[in-house]
Order: sequence, then structure tokens, then C-alpha cells
Amino acid sequence: MRLQNVNAVITGATSGIGQAVASRFRREGASLLLTGRRPQPPEEHSDDVCLPGDLNDETFVSELADRAANHLGGGSG
Repeated sequence: MRLQNVNAVITGATSGIGQAVASRFRREGASLLLTGRRPQPPEEHSDDVCLPGDLNDETFVSELADRAANHLGGGSG
């Protein structure tokens, strides 16, 4: 698993290219936080955290960053 111990936030992950990227990252062992405009992730990602929203919304982006730090760890400091 090439992406074991890798954390990733994938935008647009509920359809199309974003969904394909999320699927590949999951198969390769990454821990994921998914986001997209659709409220539910594809069934294959039901175990991943999915936060639906619009990246044009500054409040949502702030919430996404907080969730990523909490779920995936990291941060600067």
C-alpha cells in the first residue's frame, strides 16, 4: 500500500474525477476526508468522513480545515 500513513483531503470526491481519486487513494491505504456538493459519499467510501459543502463558502472552508485537523491530525505549531 503506497499511501499507508498518508492523510488526504479530497475535494469533489462525491462524483467524477474526485471520486476516482478518492477510490484510488483508499485502495492505496490513505486516510481520507472527503468533500463534495452531494450529501453522501459513494457507497465504497461509507467508512470515510465526508463533509458536504461548497468551497466558495468561507465558513465551510474553515469548518473543513478544522475537521481535517481533528480527523487526520497535523497542523502547524
